[in-house]
Amino acid sequence: MIGLVLIVLLEVETNPSWKIRFNSSLKSNVSYFFSQKVYLAVTLIFWIVLLSGLASADQGYWLERLRIKLPFLILPFVFASLPRFTKEDLNKLLLVLLALATIGSVGVGVNYLLNYEELNLLISRGQAIPTPTNHIRFSLILTLAVVGGWLLYREDSYWSNKSAKIAVLSATIFLVLFIHVLSVRSGLLALYASVFILAIWEIVKAKKILLGVGVLIGLFVLPVIAVKTIPSLQAKWRFVSYDLHRMRVDNDFRHSDSGRVLSLKVGWSLFLENP
Repeated sequence: MIGLVLIVLLEVETNPSWKIRFNSSLKSNVSYFFSQKVYLAVTLIFWIVLLSGLASADQGYWLERLRIKLPFLILPFVFASLPRFTKEDLNKLLLVLLALATIGSVGVGVNYLLNYEELNLLISRGQAIPTPTNHIRFSLILTLAVVGGWLLYREDSYWSNKSAKIAVLSATIFLVLFIHVLSVRSGLLALYASVFILAIWEIVKAKKILLGVGVLIGLFVLPVIAVKTIPSLQAKWRFVSYDLHRMRVDNDFRHSDSGRVLSLKVGWSLFLENP
């Protein structure tokens, strides 16, 4: 992130000698950034944390949260200042993302199959299948790759080779199925929300009514089939059911889902006391 900031703030002059100076476009980049509501909307996450901690008794914790949220202030300005991606650039990035996500998923899948019983037991206890990075981020990256793969597949003018287009569709379908095997709820939620939006887009904008309706039907059918046929998802479903049962019956909030519910309840009560 520091490197990206330096690229935006500074420029290098090579003629007649090497000099580093402030970017001559900095003023216009700042003006453009403040004129774009899309970029400004992303910064709201930073401002919320900034304002929430001004009266905080724990300034150290507030500053730590503020540091973690700093990218939501800096990166929108960086991307507003960098040259625009062309459609060709974006397609290449999506293709690379799809390829890397597929390769990473194959590796995770092989490890899962080699340790099938052990990992299913871990999932049934609320743990996750090992992934190259944090399992939540990994599942969200896979969802992004699915969306990118679908957009690439629909880009008919991009493909001169039909086999390559079929390969992209196959990789996209594989990732959809693998996200269910991974059984990370954030990724599943993001996947179904994204596919729902894509289906509506196909119906409303692309006028592909049959395709869009078929995808919407799949949104209801696929989870039912997945829960009944994918062991890792079955194990996750049993754990979630057990956790919620303990919360309702025994008032036990020690596990992940019940802990989130308790957090929301406490947050809501605090809001009512101090709106």
